[in-house]
Amino acid sequence: PATRLADVRPIGPPRPTLVVAGCDPALPLLEEPLSLLDPPIAFSWWPCSSREALRLAADGLVHAAGAHLRDRSGEYNTGAAAELLAAGGEVIGFSAWREGLVLGPAAADGVTGVADVARRGLRLVNREPGAEARRVLDRELGRAGIDGEQVHGYRTMAAGHLQVADVIAAGLADAGVACEPAALAYGLAFVPLAAERFDLVIPAEHAASREVQALIKVLASRWLIDQLASLPGYDPSSCGQHMATLPAQ
Repeated sequence: PATRLADVRPIGPPRPTLVVAGCDPALPLLEEPLSLLDPPIAFSWWPCSSREALRLAADGLVHAAGAHLRDRSGEYNTGAAAELLAAGGEVIGFSAWREGLVLGPAAADGVTGVADVARRGLRLVNREPGAEARRVLDRELGRAGIDGEQVHGYRTMAAGHLQVADVIAAGLADAGVACEPAALAYGLAFVPLAAERFDLVIPAEHAASREVQALIKVLASRWLIDQLASLPGYDPSSCGQHMATLPAQ
């Protein structure tokens, strides 16, 4: 039989789409206010570690990279970002929260730090290399003089904060490092280890795009700040603030 050709049209008109990579579970809050703009902007979130998000931004695959990487100087999201984004960029605040040990019900009693996890032989769920949570864990293990490879579960990996909490809530691990909002969302115990600031790193080549300009407008909106403030464990005080300019290399 003869092949019949026909034009195929999308159900609706195509929209510009803001693509953001990063690990903050609150990033999907951007979708609704972006959709209400005139013209509306669609939103796509790629969950991944901070370093992977920055690599995606450096390769031109996302408009913004969500990151919470503390540099040796103590500053956030400037050192690693500047190294990867050769053309430079802008760092805009999004949120802040505490990073720490998330513990299952059977493991919570008597655990005050990573050393107790190792001493009691608790099952750990780790994050992937490049995740700030893994760096925090390695730092705490180093301070306690503990080889991570000797900790049960050190080689296991979960892809995000909520995934770490989900694994622990399901009883598949006893402890892991994640953000406090993830622990609260699952009703799990939490031992703080660090205060973290999560920023959006925007490559210079995307700064003037319609999608990024819409993002900056939404970040400054009262609606988004109120939504972040309503989430347990979140501090929205940095949302929309210009944190740094990354120079071109």
